[in-house]
Amino acid sequence: RVTRAWGEWAGGKADEARRLLEEGVTASADEDCAWSLVLLAGDSEHESRLARVLELCPRHPRALVERGALRSQRGDKEGALADYDAAIAVAPDLQPAYVNRAAVHALRREFQAGLADVETALRLEPGSAVGFQLCKGDLEMTGGGTVTHTDGDRVFAFGHPFLQGGEVA
Repeated sequence: RVTRAWGEWAGGKADEARRLLEEGVTASADEDCAWSLVLLAGDSEHESRLARVLELCPRHPRALVERGALRSQRGDKEGALADYDAAIAVAPDLQPAYVNRAAVHALRREFQAGLADVETALRLEPGSAVGFQLCKGDLEMTGGGTVTHTDGDRVFAFGHPFLQGGEVA
C-alpha cells in the first residue's frame, strides 16, 4: 500500500496517495502508512500526523527524532533530549538523532556531550554513506557512495567503478 501511494504521489495524485495511506492507518494501524502521511503532510497537518504515528508506534525512531526537533524549536530542550534518547535506544545507528541531540547539548552549553554525539554521527564504517565535492564554482557537483573499508584514520570508499569508469581495486 505504501509503495502504491508513493507512486500515486509521484504521478501527481497527492489526494489519492493520502487516501490510500489513510485507509492503511484506519484499517490496520499500519505505522509505515502513518509515517508516509507525515512525510506527505502539509505544514498544518504535520503535527497531527506525527502524533498519530507515535500513537500507533510509540517507539518509531524517525517519528521520535521529528518530535524532538519540534520540541527543540519550541524551547522544550528536556523533551527533545528525551525523544532523541528514546530514538537512539531503538535505533542506535540513526544519525539524525545524534546530530539533533548534539545541537540541543550545545544550546545547553553541554559541549562535551555534544561533541561525543557529533563524533558518533560522523563515525564511518563499511556501508556508511560518503560524499565529496567534485567541483565548485559556476557548476557544483557532488559524488556519493559508500565506505568500503576503514583502517584506523584511513577510509576506503567507492569499492565500485565511480561514474561507471575505471577499475575496481
